[in-house]
Formats: sequence, C-alpha cells, structure tokens
Amino acid sequence: MNEKMKGQKIGTRLGITTAIAVLCAALIAFLATFFLLSRIIDTHVNNTAAVNGTYLEGEIDHMGKELTLTANIFASDTVVAGAIQRGDRAGLLNHTQLLSEYISLPTNNITYLNMEGTVIARFADPDNYGDSMAEKDFFAEASKGKQVLGLESTKKIPLGMRATMPVVSTNGSPVGVITVTFDLANNDFLKGMMDDNTEAFSIFAGNTIIASTIEEYVGAPMEAEQEEKILKNGEIMTFKADLNNGNKFNICMGPLKDNAGNIMGAYFAGVDIEEDSTQEMIAIFVAMGICVLAVVVAVLVVIMITRKHVVRPIASLVDVATEMSKGNLSVEVTTKEGGEIGVLGAALQDVISKLQVYIGDISEKTTEMANGDLTSTITREYIGDFSNIKTSINHIASSLNNTLSSINIAAEQVNAGADQVANAAQSLSQGATEQASSIQQLSSSIMSVSDQVSETAKNVNTAGDYVSQSERGIENSSRYMDQMMQAMNDISESSAQISKVVKVIDDIAFQTNILALNAAVEAARAGAAGKGFSVVADEVRNLASKSAEAVKQTTVLIDSAVSSAQKGVEIAGQTSEALESVKTQSQQIVDIIQKVQKASNEQAEAINQITIGVEQISSVVQTNSATSEESAAASEELSGQARMLQDEVSRFKLGKEAAAPSGNSAPFVPAENNIYPDSMGAPDMSGFSIDLDSDKY
Repeated sequence: MNEKMKGQKIGTRLGITTAIAVLCAALIAFLATFFLLSRIIDTHVNNTAAVNGTYLEGEIDHMGKELTLTANIFASDTVVAGAIQRGDRAGLLNHTQLLSEYISLPTNNITYLNMEGTVIARFADPDNYGDSMAEKDFFAEASKGKQVLGLESTKKIPLGMRATMPVVSTNGSPVGVITVTFDLANNDFLKGMMDDNTEAFSIFAGNTIIASTIEEYVGAPMEAEQEEKILKNGEIMTFKADLNNGNKFNICMGPLKDNAGNIMGAYFAGVDIEEDSTQEMIAIFVAMGICVLAVVVAVLVVIMITRKHVVRPIASLVDVATEMSKGNLSVEVTTKEGGEIGVLGAALQDVISKLQVYIGDISEKTTEMANGDLTSTITREYIGDFSNIKTSINHIASSLNNTLSSINIAAEQVNAGADQVANAAQSLSQGATEQASSIQQLSSSIMSVSDQVSETAKNVNTAGDYVSQSERGIENSSRYMDQMMQAMNDISESSAQISKVVKVIDDIAFQTNILALNAAVEAARAGAAGKGFSVVADEVRNLASKSAEAVKQTTVLIDSAVSSAQKGVEIAGQTSEALESVKTQSQQIVDIIQKVQKASNEQAEAINQITIGVEQISSVVQTNSATSEESAAASEELSGQARMLQDEVSRFKLGKEAAAPSGNSAPFVPAENNIYPDSMGAPDMSGFSIDLDSDKY
C-alpha cells in the first residue's frame, strides 16, 4: 500500500491518510466505548449477583435473629418456667400453641429441656420426648446461662439455624433450656426472597443442594472445582452459567459457617443476565452509529480544508522545486498562502536568488583555476552553509598552490639526490664485491680450522677412552691389593695363635721335666724297687728336654715368620697407599681429559656457527652488491621522472608566498658513514653470534 501511495498526489494521500486516521480514532473510540459498556454491565451483573448472595446471607442471619427473639419470649415466660420445673409436658405444648397464635415468629421447631438435658417436649413432634441432649454443645453453653445461635447439622435436619437460651424462674435461677430450630431445607423460604423470575437462590448442606428456587436442582451435587474453592478454601466465587431451561445467569457462591468457623455448606445466588445482554447490544449499536456519523462528517470537513489551504499551495511549490531539480533557476514562487506554507515559498524564492549568485561566482573562479591561475580566490560574502563552499574552494586553491610549489622544490632535491644515490650505489657495489672476495677466503680458512678442530676432538675422545681403561685397571689393582692386605692380616693373626700354642707346649715340657725329676728322686728313695721306674723317668726327662729344645727352635722360627709377616703387612699398606694415590691422580687426569674433550666439542660447534655466520655475511654482501646496482639504475630513472615533474609544474601560475619550501621539507643529504641506504636497510644479523670466551677455548 505504501508503494501505491507514493505515486499519488498529496491531496489524495492527505485525504486517505486523514480518513484512515479518523477511522482508526473512531474504531478506537468505539472499542473503548464497547469495552467500557461491557465492563460496566458485567460489573453491574456481578455486583447484582454478589448483592443477592449477601442478601441471602442476611436473610439467614435475620432468621437467626427471629429464632433468638422467639426463644427469648418463651424463655422469659413464667408459665413455661413453671411447667419445666413440674415436668408438665402437656402444659408446655398447650401454652406454646397459645403463644404461637399471637406472634408472627417461627415456632414450629421448639424443644424444652430440663437442667439434666432431658427433652420434656417437642412442639413440632409432641410424641417424641424423653431423649437426652446433655452432650450437645448448645445445651452445655445454655445451662451456664449463655445464649447460643448458629448453624448446625443433625440426622433429621441436614442444615439448620438453632437458637438456644436458658429458661429462668422468677428468682433468676435457670430451671431448663429452650431451643428453637429452623430447617434451611425450605424452598418457600428461598422463594419468598425472589422479586421476579430473574433471580435464583439455593442452599447447600455440605456439597448437596437441600433447597432451591429451581426445585429440580434439589439433591444435585456441587461441582469439584466449586467444592475445592468454597468448602475447602472458604472462597467466594462469581461466574456465569446456564440455568432454568438454558437462561444465562451470573452466579455468586460462598460458604456458610457455624460459630466455630467450620464450613457447614454454601449459598447460591444467581441473576438472569439475558435482559442486561439485550441492553448491552442496544448500547453498542447506538455507539457504532454515532461513531460512523461523526467519522463521515469529520472526513468531509478535513478533506475540504486540506484541499484549499494545503494541497494547492504545496502543489505550486512542488512545481517550482521540480524545475529547480532540472537545473532551471529562473522560476519564481507565485503562491500567496500565509502561515508556514507562505514562509516556505518565500524561503524557496530566496534560495533560488542566492543560488544564482553563488553558482555564477563559483563558475568564474573554477574556470580561472582550470586555466592554471591558482592565485584567484573568492572574495564575495557567502552566508550559512554556503560559506563552507567558499572556504573549501579558497582552501583548494591555496593547497594546490602550496602543493605544486613543494612538488617543484622536491623535484629539484630528488634530482640532486638521485645523482648522489647513483654515485653511492656504484661505490657500494665495488666495496661489496671486494667484501665478497675477502669473505670467500675467510670461509676457506675457517673450514680448514674447523677440520683440524674436529680431528683434535676425535683424538681427545680416543685419549679419554684410554684413560678410562687405565682407570678401570687401577681400580682392579687397588681391589686386589685390599684382598692381599686382608690375607696378610690373616697370616699375622695365625702366627700369633701358633706362638700361643708353642708357649703351651713349652709349658708342658717344663712341667714334664719337673715331674721326671721328681720321679727320679722318688725312684732313688725306693732303691732297687724303683730302679725300673727311674729308667722311665730318665727317658721322660730326656724327651722333655728334647721337646723343650724343639720348642725353642720353633719359637725362633715362628718369631722370625711373624716379624716377616708384619713387614709384609707394612709393605702391603704402603703399596695400597701408593695405588690409592695413583687412582686419585688418574681420576684427576680423567676429569681434565673430559674438560678438554668438552672444550674441543664446543670449539667445533663454535667453528660451525662461525662458518654459518660467514656464509650469511657472504649472502648479504652478494645481495647488497645486486641491490646497489639496482639502486643505481633506479636513481637514474628517478632523476628523469623529477625533471618531467618540474616541466609539468612550471605550467601553473603560483603565488610568491608559496615559492619557499615548507617547514616540513628538507634537502637530501646522503649518509656518508652508512654503507646501507635507508631504503635498503642493514642486513639482518640477529641470528648470528660468535662467543670467544677464553675460558672455553
């Protein structure tokens, strides 16, 4: 729809837009009115249902007050008090019948009890008496002198209102109890509250209807949702439902509680909303008609005013703007409309006039600049955003003037610099060639040194292997010497043991000699009888002498052997110490050989790094040589381009203030001490290093 409206005239678009806006406003007003009326009617119906529910509760409370009044009248009657004291059942019934004819109060369910709680008489059921109600709560309260009123449920009355109070004698002492009950399962009670057929009332005992103005509903159960919310949670519900042959009712339901707050049942009050719905539809149609009429009138008035005061003046301005868009600035604004449209027309005419002046001035200045005159500037006063155009054109002229002057100066400097770069490049190329030759010789020498260092490293490794083998032999010799030392010690200990044995033998020989001497003495004393024993004693003495002589010789030999063994132990100890010293010195030799071996390997690695570095230097020098030759050729080309640039700039007429070079420009000065021009850069040597630590090499 937006694409279609873009191709339409402004009058049509304004008319359509206005009609749509008014229709939307009317629709919003209609919906708001409809919603408001619906809410008002629903609220009224809901309030009516709630009021009816409150009315039903009020009637039940009013019935309780009437029961209380009835009980009070009979309880204060002295005849009743006397009959209860006497137990006169017939008197109570007759007197109750007499009083009930004079008062318009409920008397059909009156029961009299004595102070023991025994029923004396029931007015509604004269033949039913003598049972006890002493366990009932209402009797316990009344016997204490209190009045009791509330809902209760019994076997005969599913839900009723009971009023109970004590009967007192003339001296004020209680003589019995009177209780009056009203059965709420009474359709006539509910029908008496109806004004017309648009209302419905029901009473539930528990979850079952016991009385209703719609009699066919009596005995119907309560729905599960209603039972949950009303009987269990004690909530009041308001909702819509179809009742009484399909008529739609707005319903209010709430709980009925006893004096202890226990929920005994529920009340039901409904209002027929059919009539209210009819009134709602009539109100909606009336509101719709009024809205439609108002929309039609508003649309016609707006379209007429818009055509006269908006569409035609804007169409005239559109024609002027269309001609301007085509480049025609000779058009004039003819609209005489006042207000914002008149101001718009005057402003548009003023724009046309200023554009004519500005375009002519700008065309003149740009033509002069195109012809090469960069000293021409705009001096006319421009207003508003047009002043930015003036500033920009003047800035363009000034910038071109400064730029071309700087280019001219830079071209001269570039030309001079190119010649210097060419000369420096030739010198650099010659030096690079000489460096390449020197690097080649250095590389050959380093390769020779590298081979020698590698051979030395191999020899050192071989010597290290031999020294390691010698170290193992010395360790074995030291271990054998330790074993020999242990054997010599064992020999020394054995010699000491033999010396002890010889000493024992010497002692035995000495003792034998003494015994032989004693035997000879005794044999001499015995005379001829001991002559044979004397011979034996002599032989034993001779044998002891020989043994002693042998022991002496053995002792001399053993002492000589022990002395020799001790000398051998001393010599073995000295030999072991000498071997230990040789072992220590050989270990030091091994450590030195290992250090020399490590240093030789590091020297070989360093020589390898030096070789790689020299190769890198050689590559860089060769690259520099080629780059210097290319730089010389490029400088020649640069010099030719600089002369061509000077020829082009000389065509322009420049101001005197731009003849000097700008503060940012500087003449070209070649670097005398740097063999690498800035454009080339020095070779990257970050990965190359030579470590000549004297402790390692």
